[in-house]
Amino acid sequence: MKVIACSSPNAWLNYAEVRNMEDTQGNNLSGSDIDSNPDNTNGNDDGGLADSANDDFVNGNGKAAGGSPLDAGTTTDEDDHDPELIQVFDLALRKTLTTAGPYRYGDNLTFTIEVFNQGNIAAHNVVINDYIPAGYTFVGALNPTWSGAAPLVTKTIAGPIAPASSVTTTIVLTLARGSGDATWDNYAEVNTATDSNGNPVVDADSTPDNNPTNDNPVKPGDLTTTTSLVVAHQKVRMKTIMIQQLLHL
Repeated sequence: MKVIACSSPNAWLNYAEVRNMEDTQGNNLSGSDIDSNPDNTNGNDDGGLADSANDDFVNGNGKAAGGSPLDAGTTTDEDDHDPELIQVFDLALRKTLTTAGPYRYGDNLTFTIEVFNQGNIAAHNVVINDYIPAGYTFVGALNPTWSGAAPLVTKTIAGPIAPASSVTTTIVLTLARGSGDATWDNYAEVNTATDSNGNPVVDADSTPDNNPTNDNPVKPGDLTTTTSLVVAHQKVRMKTIMIQQLLHL
């Protein structure tokens, strides 16, 4: 099987079960199993809780009283049925300009950065990079939770960010004069993250780092069908005094 992007943390939970069996004469012996009830119905077997004590356990008696589907007990686990849940780490980032226009040089603009956990592993110690172009200045007093200085500042979100949830943070940048169409392109990116034990993790569909030039070459306002992204940027277009739409990578 091939792992694909999904929106549910349980999308990577896979079950297998004995459906039926025969003797050498072709007689159906499915009803003769002493501790299980072979069938083709997923969800009616006692036990079978992924990553619990009965996951991979083969000595349970599913015909004994007291068990229920998806419990963690081993004694009543129906051992002809078993799950396997693969761990998927997948963060996505979205950045939006939340200060309404029109804009003037010297205005303090607030950008909202939202980090989504699209996998099934809680994310910890998520380091966010913000790449500040010449069209903005960074004032530390306006951003007490950020570290560094332009053109690169960072913030750590301690977490945990649970699967199927998100966390938001903001950064305030001061609009400055500049030239060139990319002067006000402001990028943010996930740099690093860990699991609950502090171990580095590998993102399923992105390469988090601190390099703003090695990600998909899309521009503000571009539309894509990809639901997961690690780099996003927001632009103030000074020529038309309009807010560009959120970039989706």
